[in-house]
Amino acid sequence: MTKHFKRPLQWGLLCMGITLMTGCQQSEVENSESNDLRMSLVARIGNLTEAPASRYAGDEPNHAEFAENDCIGVFMDEDEALKWTYGLSGWTAETLVYWPDKTEEHSFCAFYPYAEATSTEEVPMPDLKSQAGTMESLSACDFLVAATTQSYGTDGTVAFYGEGKSFSHVSSLLKLTIKGDGDLQTSTLDKISIAGTNIVAPSTYSFVDKAVTLSPDADSDLLETTPSHEMNGADATYYFIVNEKLDASATVTLTIEYTTAGKTYVASMENFAGNTFAGGMQQSYTITIKDSSLIISGSEIEPWGEGETLEDIIINGDEKA
Repeated sequence: MTKHFKRPLQWGLLCMGITLMTGCQQSEVENSESNDLRMSLVARIGNLTEAPASRYAGDEPNHAEFAENDCIGVFMDEDEALKWTYGLSGWTAETLVYWPDKTEEHSFCAFYPYAEATSTEEVPMPDLKSQAGTMESLSACDFLVAATTQSYGTDGTVAFYGEGKSFSHVSSLLKLTIKGDGDLQTSTLDKISIAGTNIVAPSTYSFVDKAVTLSPDADSDLLETTPSHEMNGADATYYFIVNEKLDASATVTLTIEYTTAGKTYVASMENFAGNTFAGGMQQSYTITIKDSSLIISGSEIEPWGEGETLEDIIINGDEKA
């Protein structure tokens, strides 16, 4: 009886072993295929050939790159935005993400800085109201977007890089360079104000319309900083990000307060910058104060790149009452 059951038992164990091996091999294949479909990401700002050391390199807002711990949101097709964080090893998703397939093309929309967003039609933009005018504070207010359509390709990397695919700026940048000569050689800059309808209103961005929607509130019309900066014969540069404004009939006012020899002066100008602030453009102005007049010269408008020279503007300076 013992010999009668020995062979079937051996065959049963052998079959069971084959089944287990087959199951393990299938699992390994499935895991391998899953790993092959893991998604990675590269992202750049603009079409730079060389990446600078930080987001804004020195005094050049045109020369920008993502910095460690920066976070972006990425939409894939109709899914809600997923958070990706930049580190020493590149971009890492908040949760592992995989391609649905290797052949079909999928749409990707990305934005900086990251915020919770469930729809590509309504992405929250940063607050513009509390700006110090410094390069260091610029990145906290900047808003960039990128979009691409692609398939898995050779390695599953989503590439926000290259012509028409890199991150680009949405809002408008103002660069004010105040000369440390003339009346300002020994003066103190007290306050810089820019006023205009909804100039710093809360906003959302739509990838569908490629447009910004404003949500006005009580503090939407004034951007103000108080540098209390002693010029001491040196130039001072300030940067401000404002909402796009294309309505040439809307008034925008620039006001600068400064103290000279114990007296405070105010220089104001309506119709500043031609009443327009184009999205993704940098508008640069060099300001000199001479004989109590505020002179704006060397003006340029550029797509955070090559620019167009504007006519000089003169603002009269009056002693503050």
